[in-house]
Amino acid sequence: MAKFLMNVVVISFTILIPTFSKANLCQNVSPCVCIFNQTAQINIDSLIAKNGFIDDSTELQQNTTTYYFHGCTDGDFKNPYNSQSNFTASLIRCDTFVTPINKAKDSLFNGTCEAIGKANEIRYALVEGQSNHYKIVYDNQKINSLPSIQLVCVDSQDTSLKISNHGANELLLYSPAVCVKYSTLPEGLSFGTIFCLIFFISSIIYFVGGGLILYFARGARGIEVIPNYDFWTSLPGLIKDGTIYILGGCRPFTVSTAETYDRI
Repeated sequence: MAKFLMNVVVISFTILIPTFSKANLCQNVSPCVCIFNQTAQINIDSLIAKNGFIDDSTELQQNTTTYYFHGCTDGDFKNPYNSQSNFTASLIRCDTFVTPINKAKDSLFNGTCEAIGKANEIRYALVEGQSNHYKIVYDNQKINSLPSIQLVCVDSQDTSLKISNHGANELLLYSPAVCVKYSTLPEGLSFGTIFCLIFFISSIIYFVGGGLILYFARGARGIEVIPNYDFWTSLPGLIKDGTIYILGGCRPFTVSTAETYDRI
C-alpha cells in the first residue's frame, strides 16, 4: 500500500514538473495579454490609449523606412502618399524616397505604404539568447522580412519606437506599458496549494482505499483495517532514533533501543 502511495506522488510530480519548468514562458492569451503565472503578465492594452499610432520617424533622408505601430489593436491609417489607399492594421511600413529637384536643396517626397501586421496575428515570444525579454511577432506568412518588436520596459512615461537593425528587421518599443505587471491577488492555485491538495488526496486514497481493501478482501477488523499499521505505530520511535542518530554525529552506538540492549 505504501508503494501505491509513492506511485501516486511520483506520477503527480511527473505531471507538475514540466508545468512549472515553463513558469518563465509567457502564454499568449490575446493580442494584448500574455501571462507568466497567476501573478505576472504583460498587458499592452493601454499602450495606444492616447498616442494613436507610434512611429519611428526621424528626419527624412533618401530611401527612408518608417514603421507605424498601433499596439494590440488595428487602427485606421491615412496613406500620406495615396489618399485612395488607406489601411486598417496594427503595424504599417512606409518606404519614402527623397529626390533632390534643384541646387537649392529642395526635394520631392514620394513613397509607398503597406499594412504588414494585423492585431489578431500578434504573438509574444522570447528574444533570442534572452531568458526574460520578450518581443512581439506577427504570424503573417504572406509578408517577407516581417519585423519583430522587442519590448523594452522603461521608467519614464514616454513611449517611443526605434529601428534597432535594418538588416535584422528588429524594432525596439520603449514604454512603461510593456513592463511585466504583478498582482497580489492570485487568480488560480499556487504551487503550495496544489502540493497540499495532492498530499491530502493521496492520503485519503491511501487510508480509505487501503482500509476498504483490507476490510473486504482480507477480512480485517478493528485497527487491522489501517494500512501498514505496524509501520505507522513504529514511526514515532523511528523518528526519535533518527534524530538521536543525527544529533549524535551519525554514530550508530548512540541510538539506544530495546534491540541494542539485547545485543549488549
